[in-house]
Amino acid sequence: MNSGLEVKVGIFVVAATVIIAVMGAVFGKMDFSRDKGYEIRFEILDASGINKDVQVFYRGVPIGTMKDITLEGEDLIATLILDKSFQIPDNVVFTVRQRGFVGEKYVELVRDPQIPAAGFLQSGQVYDGRQNVVSMDAVMAKIDKAAEQIAILVGALNDVFARDDSKAALNESIQSLRSITSNIETLIAANDEKFDEIIENARSLTASMDRIVAKNERSVDTSIKNIKELTASLKNFSASIDKLMENNTNNIDGSLANIKEITDKLNVAMDDIKSITKDLNEGKGTLGMLINDNETKEEVKSVVSNVKNMVSRVSEWNLDVTFGADYLFDANDARGYVNLRLHTTPSTFYLLGVSNTPRVDTKRTTTRYTLVTSPGNAGILPDGTVAFESVKDENKSSKLAFNLQYGHIFEKIIGMRVGIFESTLGGAVDLYPLRNDNLSLSFEIYDFNSFNSGFEAYTRAYIRWHFFRNFFIQAGVEDILNNTNRVFALGGGVRFVDNDLKFLAGSAGSAASAVQ
Repeated sequence: MNSGLEVKVGIFVVAATVIIAVMGAVFGKMDFSRDKGYEIRFEILDASGINKDVQVFYRGVPIGTMKDITLEGEDLIATLILDKSFQIPDNVVFTVRQRGFVGEKYVELVRDPQIPAAGFLQSGQVYDGRQNVVSMDAVMAKIDKAAEQIAILVGALNDVFARDDSKAALNESIQSLRSITSNIETLIAANDEKFDEIIENARSLTASMDRIVAKNERSVDTSIKNIKELTASLKNFSASIDKLMENNTNNIDGSLANIKEITDKLNVAMDDIKSITKDLNEGKGTLGMLINDNETKEEVKSVVSNVKNMVSRVSEWNLDVTFGADYLFDANDARGYVNLRLHTTPSTFYLLGVSNTPRVDTKRTTTRYTLVTSPGNAGILPDGTVAFESVKDENKSSKLAFNLQYGHIFEKIIGMRVGIFESTLGGAVDLYPLRNDNLSLSFEIYDFNSFNSGFEAYTRAYIRWHFFRNFFIQAGVEDILNNTNRVFALGGGVRFVDNDLKFLAGSAGSAASAVQ
């Protein structure tokens, strides 16, 4: 029986080697990328904050993903993969935006109304992204420069009014105004007679007007009549206004009260603003200290920069979730598992999971029985008893186990993992022939609790192939070092990567908002 299992293992190893060789030869030149759609390239000025695989939106609709950002000579080229079902006008602007304050960044293609569209974006073309890059440091530098200019101006005014010569000049100006007033009084006194002549001329003009009115008395009467009619109309209009005011007295009083209340609040607010401005200028309070103390401002800038760097690093983390199951041949059992894998960097990750342990451990119970009978019979012991044993084998049932592992990938081709494997200490080696996780070969060793009776650690080897965006299959050998319990396993599952989880979370949020 052992030789048969060894033959099976040998056949499996040969078959796995042949499969890997055929896949390397047949699929080596095939494109395993998950990109679907047509490729558009934009020449941009700055790629700060945007990473590979970020989503691309047009008018709020997701239309593709960022494939790559490359530097071609002095030109920075961003390559997008857009869904074939969308046709985007060629007068769009490449814009980097962010969800919330600390949310992830994404790319938005925004139409430029000043440039008419000549058609749609064509695959393979390089377009001018017309990207407007605003540097926060430059803005802060301008604000600091303006503040310095204001401080210089205030200092100059203080210097002007604090000097004795400035005070003397101000006193001279006041004396000059007094002298001008005195000269005006002297001028009026010297021309008193001329003012009398002006008054006499005014009287003569009035007499002339009386004569003109006497000659045009009829016309004057008509004008007066018209004025009376106009006055009567004005009285009627005034009466209407009085009636309107009487009917809306309460509304008008309320409006006036509201206006007065608003005016009082504005006065209080202006007083508060004046007080706050005074405290700020004098460096009182936290904000005043921040504005006037350069050292504090530098410390605040440093803290903001550190927080920004930390948020940027966290936004670059990637999470994927795997649901899978394996069937163990000959053992007639199965393993189910759920793993969460958090990549803090492209080469470093942490794995947290839960699974059942279908490994079969046999428990043998031996019971010895004795029976007293007559001496001399066959099978009877010298003391006159009959002895026999009953042997019973029981298999331990599977139980829930946990995984907590730290992993690192070297040069994208080989990785190592250490930590908790099915609630026991262990380690693993992973091999990535395609320099990505589409195809992987793994060897795990753990459960060293049997060292006292020999090297009986649990070992397993398996090969996994992601044949589609979210699905995979795998095959392997369980408990390789144990000739009795060695079994073959075949299984598969589904994996959700970071972008899938973000899409599902966004869809769930939209559905919840729609229900509310």
